[in-house]
This record gives sequence, structure tokens and C-alpha cells, in this order.
Amino acid sequence: MNKEQYKNLLALRKSEEEMFYQLIKLSGKTPRELINILPIHHKRAWYLLEKWSGQGRYDYGVNLELGWLTE
Repeated sequence: MNKEQYKNLLALRKSEEEMFYQLIKLSGKTPRELINILPIHHKRAWYLLEKWSGQGRYDYGVNLELGWLTE
């Protein structure tokens, strides 16, 4: 993999993260519902939810997949 291909891959990952965030924000569905219907791997989705939780952008009670955005 060359440097340009790597940059393209990183851009795709960032756009996937932003898409998932916006869908949670605008769709009215829980992250769990979106994980079940979107072509995003559940481990990737959990990673993003944990990342956002650490940043203070996402909060949850008992289950990571049933949380809410705090912004």
C-alpha cells in the first residue's frame, strides 16, 4: 500500500465515523438499531461509541449500544 492509498483509506474511515454520528443524531434511532441496518461492523461501531464517550460526546447507562449523544 502506498502513501496515497493509505490517505484515501483514512479519509473513508473518517467519513464513516461522521456518517454514523450524524445518523444517530438525526434518525431518532438507537445506535443498536443503526448497527443492525448499516453496513458497519459492530466492533467498529462499539469502538466509535467508546471513543465518543471518552470525548464527552456520547453517554450511556448500562449498555453502550443504547446511549445518547450529549451535544
